[in-house]
Amino acid sequence: IDVGDVFLYGVEPIESVLYKEINDLELVENLDGTEDLIIQLNDGSTKRTKASEFLSAEVDLTGYATETYVQNKIAEASLSGGEVDLSGYVTEDEDSVLFFTPSYGPFKTAASINSRRCIYSPLVKNDGVFRIDFDDFEKKAKEAKVLIFCSPHNPTGRVWEKEELERICKIIRKYDLWVISDEIHCDILRNGVSHTPLAKVIGDYDKIVTCMAPSKTFNLAGLRFSNVIIENDHLARKWKMYNTIDVNPLSLAAAQAAYESGDIWLSELKDYLDGNFERLKKIIDEKLPLAEFEIPDATYLAWVNLERYFKPGEDIARYIAYNARVLTEGAGNFVDNADGYLRLNLACPRDVLEEGIMRIAQAVRNNGDNNVY
Repeated sequence: IDVGDVFLYGVEPIESVLYKEINDLELVENLDGTEDLIIQLNDGSTKRTKASEFLSAEVDLTGYATETYVQNKIAEASLSGGEVDLSGYVTEDEDSVLFFTPSYGPFKTAASINSRRCIYSPLVKNDGVFRIDFDDFEKKAKEAKVLIFCSPHNPTGRVWEKEELERICKIIRKYDLWVISDEIHCDILRNGVSHTPLAKVIGDYDKIVTCMAPSKTFNLAGLRFSNVIIENDHLARKWKMYNTIDVNPLSLAAAQAAYESGDIWLSELKDYLDGNFERLKKIIDEKLPLAEFEIPDATYLAWVNLERYFKPGEDIARYIAYNARVLTEGAGNFVDNADGYLRLNLACPRDVLEEGIMRIAQAVRNNGDNNVY
């Protein structure tokens, strides 16, 4: 289990589909080569389901589907890999890619692997809430070709308000930016919080790509299946020209089962995560009073500020690994504006969470007293 993925029980409807069909899946190629996958599910009779039928489905739990989306909804194995390709397709050498920081590390990889320059617009923290510095954002947008946007934001867990999204869209249009909107965490919200897709706000602007996946929500990271929703017809044709749709049929079956039958499990997951966050907040307030932590709007990830317990630049995650025997992620896993922070994965059983945070608290309080590195 990666420290960024779910460590909880699987989704029963998905497991049922996989157990039932795993011996009966047959991969068939279309003769025209345009859509390579057909999965054949046998339950006594023969039922053939084209991959394209799922990819063009008009019903989606997240409510993203529009006529344009349906036309250009594409399967991709790795969301991070897809973002690398997209960054290259919409830019040229030495173009600039802009993103808000602290940032998920692979966003920088998507730019640098294509020899694109990275521009950072640091988020500012006001009253415990990370917000966009719109003056800085607009200044940086003048220099950029593409914005890699994260909504909900990783690692801070912010769900952007509609007014913020409208201001972002105004700047995007003003400077004619391409936008790659990573919305992989959009289903994992605190109860009472709602997510608005950037594409819903920006309207008839086709230089936007929305990237989503069932992997985070339904614990399917190992099956490597994601959705890349491309508004621009030229970019969609370019994608299809250079990217082979090579989807594991089991991944396709699992994704379809998740979106069709996973809503009850998702509701229970959100309740459980809310409880985990409340428990974490209570322990931190009691055991680490100098730490700064607020329960995020979304994700199962906690972004905890421990800078008052450590020296500037100190590798907190490494210290925690050696002294608390708990794997976490620190500033080195993220891009800019992350010094002093630790990211914790709360998608785990509560007893595991409690033991882990108690170990961390003890190690942090002991910092400087003969610690091991």
